Amino acid sequence: MRFLLVLILSVFVYTPTALSCGGADCGGACKLEDAPAPVDLSKLQGDRASFTVTGMKCGKCSSKVVVALNAVAGVKGSAVDHATGKAQVVFEGGKTDSAALLAAINSTGYTATIDKTVK
Repeated sequence: MRFLLVLILSVFVYTPTALSCGGADCGGACKLEDAPAPVDLSKLQGDRASFTVTGMKCGKCSSKVVVALNAVAGVKGSAVDHATGKAQVVFEGGKTDSAALLAAINSTGYTATIDKTVK
């Protein structure tokens, strides 16, 4: 009986984090609302690149990728969605390129591939 009670309590305590992170530990207290605010990239001028990013499981994961992308010189804006595994970036072609953006994403611990680049 005691075992059953411990099991039930552990499910209630563990489940919110497990669900928001897809069952993986991504640094503790992550929540779905940790996702970055949606950014409208349609109004930004510049080259565009899109990537498929694997390994993201929650909003905190996509926030890490946004921070890494926005730190690259020449990036005007980025949008990352952990649910779809997609990243979109608008950047100045004279200051950076899609290879540098790919490296920035991969430096976060997630794996990215270039879907397309439009100049």
